[in-house]
Amino acid sequence: MSGVWFLVGASPDLRAQILADPDLAPSAETPSPIVGFFLPSADLEDIAGLLQLCGIGNTFVFATPAVQKALKTEPRIFSPLDGPKATVQWQPLSARRRIGCHLSENPGDAPTFFYTAFPLGGGYPYHLGEEVRRNLPAEEAHAAFTLEQNDRKILIAPRICGGGSEWLKAAESADVALLDAHCWRELLEQFPRDAKTRKILLRLHHESPLLDESSEEHRAAVEAGFEIAYDGLEFKL
Repeated sequence: MSGVWFLVGASPDLRAQILADPDLAPSAETPSPIVGFFLPSADLEDIAGLLQLCGIGNTFVFATPAVQKALKTEPRIFSPLDGPKATVQWQPLSARRRIGCHLSENPGDAPTFFYTAFPLGGGYPYHLGEEVRRNLPAEEAHAAFTLEQNDRKILIAPRICGGGSEWLKAAESADVALLDAHCWRELLEQFPRDAKTRKILLRLHHESPLLDESSEEHRAAVEAGFEIAYDGLEFKL
């Protein structure tokens, strides 16, 4: 299988983004090349777009067991994802396990890529309800991911505030690290200056001083070797 896409998170404007991108939009002849999602959390900004998957086709959704349980047991909103007509195929993320993802139709072929999830802890969103949140393990509330293919590795950690240092070890060995800009000050202190990782800050609030190229904050981040993500940013490993 070639030309397939995996997305990290499913934002509320997912459908609009897909239809606006000629590489991702389905047509009358071909479905969308999106085959899967990695969910960092059960936060609405990461999952709301899953309800718009009706035009995409069968989709793999990777999430921690706790996030999966939360979505499957929240009938007020997410019942379409787990009913008899659902097109979602749930895949559990086992913390710290390097797992091969096979996309070839030949069972003897090597994995197309490998993924590893790192628990970040934190809390669950209030839309899940108090009883659901109380019975879910805190460790699985948020996750970071490494994706590996052909000896190249990317780390994606959109939520890292208060998430310990386990993700940092993975980031130091990655070719590219996409990191939570909300914690940029901590990142500047923690990330080794001699690491060869390409470090990109994402999830920026529209009022973040990092977006102001004349600000001291922007200058400090750039001098420390960090890049500021922008709409349309592309890179190849």
